[in-house]
Amino acid sequence: MSSPDSTLQNVVAHRIILNGIVQGIGMRPAVARLAQMHHLSGSVSNQLTGLLIVVEGSPSDVDEFRDQLSSHFPTDAKITSRQEIKCEATGNTEFRILESIATGRLETILPADLATCDQCQHEYSSPDDARYRYPMISCTSCGPRYSIIKRMPFEREQSSLKDYDLCVNCREDYTNSSSRRFHAQTIACPVCGPTYWYEKPGQFVELNYDLMIQLAVEDIKRGDIVGLCGVGGYQLLVDGTNSAAVQRLQQRKKRESKPFAVMVQSLDAAELLASLNQIEREILADSRNPVVLLNQLARNRLAREVTGPVGTIGVMLPTTPVHQELCRLVNVPLIVTSGNVEDKPIESVPSKARSELADIADCFLHHNREIVRPIDDSVVRIAGGQQITIRCGRGLSPLKLPISTQMQILAVGAEQKNAIAFSNGSQSILSPHIGDLKTLASRTYFEQQITELQTLYQMDPEYIVHDLHPEYYSTAWATQQRKPLIGVQHHHAHIVSGMLEHNLLDENVLGLAFDGTGLGDDATIWGGEFLLSSAVGYKRVGNIAPFSLPGGTAAILSPWKIAVSLLESAMGAEAASEIGHQIFSDACVENILQITGRQHLSPQTSSMGRLFDGITALITRRTESSYEGQFPMILEALAQICDSVQTPYRFEVSTVDHRIQLEWKTAIRQIVHDIDAGTAPAAIACRFHRGLVQGIRKMCRHFPDYPIVLSGGCFQNRILLETLRRELEEDHRNVFCPVSIPLNDGGLAAGQLAIAVARLTRNADHNSVGAV
Repeated sequence: MSSPDSTLQNVVAHRIILNGIVQGIGMRPAVARLAQMHHLSGSVSNQLTGLLIVVEGSPSDVDEFRDQLSSHFPTDAKITSRQEIKCEATGNTEFRILESIATGRLETILPADLATCDQCQHEYSSPDDARYRYPMISCTSCGPRYSIIKRMPFEREQSSLKDYDLCVNCREDYTNSSSRRFHAQTIACPVCGPTYWYEKPGQFVELNYDLMIQLAVEDIKRGDIVGLCGVGGYQLLVDGTNSAAVQRLQQRKKRESKPFAVMVQSLDAAELLASLNQIEREILADSRNPVVLLNQLARNRLAREVTGPVGTIGVMLPTTPVHQELCRLVNVPLIVTSGNVEDKPIESVPSKARSELADIADCFLHHNREIVRPIDDSVVRIAGGQQITIRCGRGLSPLKLPISTQMQILAVGAEQKNAIAFSNGSQSILSPHIGDLKTLASRTYFEQQITELQTLYQMDPEYIVHDLHPEYYSTAWATQQRKPLIGVQHHHAHIVSGMLEHNLLDENVLGLAFDGTGLGDDATIWGGEFLLSSAVGYKRVGNIAPFSLPGGTAAILSPWKIAVSLLESAMGAEAASEIGHQIFSDACVENILQITGRQHLSPQTSSMGRLFDGITALITRRTESSYEGQFPMILEALAQICDSVQTPYRFEVSTVDHRIQLEWKTAIRQIVHDIDAGTAPAAIACRFHRGLVQGIRKMCRHFPDYPIVLSGGCFQNRILLETLRRELEEDHRNVFCPVSIPLNDGGLAAGQLAIAVARLTRNADHNSVGAV
């Protein structure tokens, strides 16, 4: 009989640690199958550091396992690091999947919520399958992840599925290495899993899923609003072709003209609403399931109120079998919008949804799988052949950032489209979209998200980074925390977010930061900035020529006032009065002209967003905006439908106070001339876009030696981004913009965090860590 030592003589052991997207996607089952195929013993387990694999066997079998490992990863796996060391063989005779409960800093990426996969959809529709018509069906490749996590590593016992004990059949699938659901943490079925129920005043249905769906379909066809509990929270569903129903949703949600996203059953159905290129088709069908902004067709089935005068439409495919079922049976595009009162966080708890949404939804489809971490749908757009992120939410977030530091730092973002970013000393993260910090409810939610993410990632910040604007709630909150503070200028953060994503933090760049509002270091409102930027600082070398913002930020919702200010600057008060009365017949033009020269009533701004507002008001004769960004979207839509080549308006470059300025006064006079001549608004919008791009190109030629980074909400405008990029590249410039990180204020915290790390690292290198 051989001794244990002699048994292990021809056995080697290796320990492998994988970091990245390695949990909640079927990595452990895939590794176990590969190990068993090569007759190896050992184990695989989820850890806070990622995925830990220990294999032992003959040298040839272990080497083959190591060589083949990466080719056996699930489709959604993304490896950011792989560490290997030899270790002592133990003489184990089997390979096991281990469950792990650990404490400490989280080093691996949290798994994202994914749409139901094709195989699960097929099983859902197969009468002979055990999960036939089970609405919560999922497997190792799909279903809820981030939204149900209580703690990491990702284990069923540390999720909101903990209280659902597996039935005999599910237990068999869970333990069977040949099953699709081998160690699927979200496994469930009609016998043992969470369930839906339907309710409306005077009616309550549970246990009968078919009846629930039938009632919801009848409600939608009747024009009612259905409150559906989805993966990350409640959604409001209504027939997108029923004008009266859409208007009712607008009125109840207090969202008069802001566009809605729609859900359709298939890519073929999406083609009936919008023009799609191949990249857009692929992203629509991706398991991350974002809302994709598309150029809508001139004629489609949608009610006019769904998108209003803008030229784009947000489209998504079904996330779950319930969405798929409703789309199929109603057989029209469905509005699927966040289940919240406007400017409040998305609802995620049945009891709260029942009360908070009672004045909006006519009925509800609730479920009893706890949503631990509410999360909105992601929104993306294709521009210049690549996906850019508008809102980082379900499927895309939390987003790991390429910032390496052992310091623990929290960056709290801005006021609008808020998201936070942080480092726990092991990894850096951009949080999911939080929202505008206008209301008490949204501010409370902001604080809750900070607390919960600090707990999840085991982070206690040494520093807090904030915007310079003292009236932002995020800034005020930061100053109350009794932590060392680092203030970061708004537009510098925008530029550095783009530098971060493209590995430019060690370089100097020419940054073009175009947005609506950001406090400049001269206490004026910036937003059309040319900044020579590094990761630690910047120099303002150019800007859009400033103009008065009558009444301050109130002008954002009354862009006709900005138009009058632009007219006065370009043509004088008398001409502005005459033209203003012609274009805005019922407006009090004289009152605006009386305050444009008073700094305390009409602060100066260099905002590109406000310039777009004023130009749109002139061209369309519209006076009031319902939401931030509406007028620039209308201007883009007009330019999009222009079907002929237009001569660009003239934007000139001048030098003022040792800075170059992009002058728009000549363009204003040319616009007025075209309005008087009866030129089509689409042609004027096209000439404006083309002229603006040529002016920006001339500005950039003053700084020929720098790569160019484009960032800020104005670059959500596809025409501006694509045309400018193309013309700058004709000048042989290297041009970059944020892609995964939102290029609007949703990505601001990522830039704040990168700047703080760069400054603190520089100070540490100089042995002078002090005031920053």
